Amino acid sequence: MTESELLDLLAELNTGERYYQYCDTRPRAKLSLSLPEQKRAIEATGLGFRYDAREKFFAHRVDTAHGPLSLHLAFSLGSLEVILGVGHDGKVIGGPLHVLALKLARRREPEYRHDPPYPRLPLQDEASVSEAIQFALVLHDELRAKLQA
Repeated sequence: MTESELLDLLAELNTGERYYQYCDTRPRAKLSLSLPEQKRAIEATGLGFRYDAREKFFAHRVDTAHGPLSLHLAFSLGSLEVILGVGHDGKVIGGPLHVLALKLARRREPEYRHDPPYPRLPLQDEASVSEAIQFALVLHDELRAKLQA
C-alpha cells in the first residue's frame, strides 16, 4: 500500500471533511487530564490499548488484509491527537489525522488552508473526551473495513 492508496481510501470515507467538521464545530478548551484519567477514558473503550510511556500515547493495533492498522491516541492540553497508520513492507504509511486531513483537502484544492492549520480533536469536559475517542474509533473502524475488503 502506498500513501496515495491510503489517501484514496480515506477520501472515499470523507475522513478529511468529517475531521475538520468535528474540530470546527466544538469549542476549544484547556482541559487537562492526568494519566490515570486518560487511562480510564481509554479503558472505557474495551479495546486493548497499550500505553507508550516514552512517546506518551495509547496504541491499538489490528491486523488487516493490507497489513497491521494502528491507532495512536495522544492527549495534550485541551485536545486529542489521532494517528492512523498501516504497516507495509516494514514501514508505516499514514500519520497524524490533522496532517492527513490537510493532504486530502489539498488533493481537491491545492491552495487549501485551514485555520488553525493542524487542529486536534478539542476536549472540554469528560463527555467530550469520550466523544472524541469514539469519533477516532469510528474512523479507525471504517478504515479497517476498507482494508479488509
